[in-house]
Amino acid sequence: MPSLSSPSFSRLVAALKQHKKTCTVIESSCGGLINASILAQPGASNVYYGGSVAYNTRRAKPLLLNNPELHKTLTAPLTQDNAESEKERYIQSKVAWTQQTAIAFCEGMDTDICIAEGGATGPTFRPEGLDTGFAVIAIAAKSSQSSTKIVIVKQKLIESTHANRQVNMRLFADRAAELALQVITGGEEEEAAAEDTSQATVDKPHFDRATHLRADPEQLEALAQDAHYVILHQNATLFQTIPPQTQEDDDDNTAHNRKLQLLSQTQVQQVMDSLPNGARKETTFLGLLNDHQAIFGVDILSCNDDSSKVETAIHTTLNTDECHFQDTRTVAPLLASSCENEIVLHATALAQWQRRAPHCTVCGTITRLEDGGTRRVCTNTDCGHQSWPRQDPSMIAVVSNRQGTKVLLGRSKRHPAKMHTALAGFVEAGETMERAVAREVYEETGIRVDLDSVRYVASQPWPFPQSTMIGFTVEADEQQTLNVDTNELVDARWFDRSEVELASTVLGPVMQVPVANEALADNPALTLLIPPKGVLARQLIDTWLEGSSK
Repeated sequence: MPSLSSPSFSRLVAALKQHKKTCTVIESSCGGLINASILAQPGASNVYYGGSVAYNTRRAKPLLLNNPELHKTLTAPLTQDNAESEKERYIQSKVAWTQQTAIAFCEGMDTDICIAEGGATGPTFRPEGLDTGFAVIAIAAKSSQSSTKIVIVKQKLIESTHANRQVNMRLFADRAAELALQVITGGEEEEAAAEDTSQATVDKPHFDRATHLRADPEQLEALAQDAHYVILHQNATLFQTIPPQTQEDDDDNTAHNRKLQLLSQTQVQQVMDSLPNGARKETTFLGLLNDHQAIFGVDILSCNDDSSKVETAIHTTLNTDECHFQDTRTVAPLLASSCENEIVLHATALAQWQRRAPHCTVCGTITRLEDGGTRRVCTNTDCGHQSWPRQDPSMIAVVSNRQGTKVLLGRSKRHPAKMHTALAGFVEAGETMERAVAREVYEETGIRVDLDSVRYVASQPWPFPQSTMIGFTVEADEQQTLNVDTNELVDARWFDRSEVELASTVLGPVMQVPVANEALADNPALTLLIPPKGVLARQLIDTWLEGSSK
């Protein structure tokens, strides 16, 4: 079943409470999901009076305010039928239905607004020519001209690209909430309803892992047909570079100039058909983008580990050479969308786990993937052991002196020249995070930190191969003698604020050697480089910079 809560309804109920407005709902094809999603929000009882679901209008008179006139109007044929097809006629009937029910319920329940929804979600449809879901949403409210007059202030036709009932119910419910939110927060009233066929917009892209869909293979098969696919090969992902004139500002960092190159199911199959014999793929369900667009990951395996052959096949399929496989570790932080960053790290984590754990850890028998690729089951019937992806906790910390004027950063052997970053390491078995911070800093630099100064900042998945980075700031006495473990680090030293601040102005994937060398050549005054925005190490450094400037 679709989840009862979503960001759209959280915002709607918050706005209703803030503006001291009340609402009711009459819905049809969403089956009560709009009503339930409102009621699932904390404090909804202050703004929601209840509502109704009328799926079969002819038999639902008691559910339609038990109003004989309303029921007669809703079951009467359309008086103006200019539809050119059965599909258009059916949609027109829902336009009229939502207008009439929205006004009647807003008046009958004496609320400030009423949300009315009518449509068809799938998987089968009666009208000829109707193959995908749709919903008409109407919002009725008290007129600004008269508190006793109820009018339609918003109405919109929402069209889906598929016939998956559960996904469409969630999509249409959320669009209803978003349309109502526009009204509550100052949407302009319109005395006459006007059909708007544009797609509803979402404030920001959001990704839902939709775990409730994983165990339903039929649902996943239906979603796969219209899904978007993230393409992985070895330790790289298929990315596209965004032209400068189309980039959107993101945290004032114009270096965020990458986006995922997503393929359709047909395009994925065309790519696989054009690869040499022996190439195979593992497809994994990742979740839903904006509550309705299914996202899958495709890990292309074998192909002699030659990314150029896979890339050539993709360029031929897409008829473009503007996308390339690039190292996920260094390029993912440059994605313009934080939502895409989450998706690619999720896809990478699952692919890494699938590659590394094909056998049962109990009996050694080969396993099979279930739940859309997120669970392994031993094929030995005497065993049947199940396993899921795991993440290893790792600490990462920025150490500052007690005065907050200097910061201790280290340089690893794998980093470019002058690239210094936060200190990091794995958490030992039976060890607290705080103790891990103290131990790792001491082991790598010889510095004893003030244990009571450890402060949590944020975390980040780091599936290379299966870590979760947990970030902290901590203080220490800078007068201690540095004793760098050269097996772990090339160098570690204290930097003052001006040095780090200058390094923070460098943009681009500076973890890559050519980019780092170019930055150092352009500005010889740089005494260090620091990681780019988008990774946890940089967030910790920026947190220290902001604090040390106060």
